[in-house]
Amino acid sequence: MKKRRLPAITVGVFVLGLATTLAQESPDASKPGSTNTGPAASSEKPSPAKPGAGDDTHAARLDKFQQELVQLSKNLGELKQELTVLRQGLATVDKSVDELKKDVAAVNTVLQQQMLAKRLDALEQELARLRDTLKQESDRLHAALAQRSTPEVRKAFAAPVPTGQVLIRNDWTLPVTVSVDGIAYTLQPGQEQRIIRAPGTFTYEVHGWQAPRSRTLTEGEQFIIRISP
Repeated sequence: MKKRRLPAITVGVFVLGLATTLAQESPDASKPGSTNTGPAASSEKPSPAKPGAGDDTHAARLDKFQQELVQLSKNLGELKQELTVLRQGLATVDKSVDELKKDVAAVNTVLQQQMLAKRLDALEQELARLRDTLKQESDRLHAALAQRSTPEVRKAFAAPVPTGQVLIRNDWTLPVTVSVDGIAYTLQPGQEQRIIRAPGTFTYEVHGWQAPRSRTLTEGEQFIIRISP
């Protein structure tokens, strides 16, 4: 904020002008008399002259100017006091502005920290989701390799080996993991998994839903394990 400077009152100039005005308006101290060629003057002493009306007017004007000078000096002092108060007020405003700037900077720092924390939480959630997906794909690959590791050996002209199948179907809205004879299968919502195996007893478990159970699969049978709401 730009501070305004008040004009200074030059008292000396005012007094000098006042003195000049009084000197111009005052009458002469004495007036020249006429030459007396007549008889000698009387020996009587003249009576003292009475003050004229002009002297009273000048004295009144001087008193008035002095009173105005005193009033101007008083006004100048009050004006200086008001200027001091105004400067103090400006200093208080400047201090308040500085404190407000500090508060705004602190608020911005807190907001930045909150935004950073939210981004970190989102990254952690995304990382956890990727880990789950990687684990599911790894389990599926292991299951596929386990099924291919024991190929069936058939003799020429031999009768086919009887088999049955286990069908796993996920009708739930979330991924589900099911183990059949110790092999885990993770199914996404709406996904199916067919397992061809020889007839006989097998054990299956729905992780987080159902404890391990044992069932007997007959030749040509299709046993369905359905996960639904």
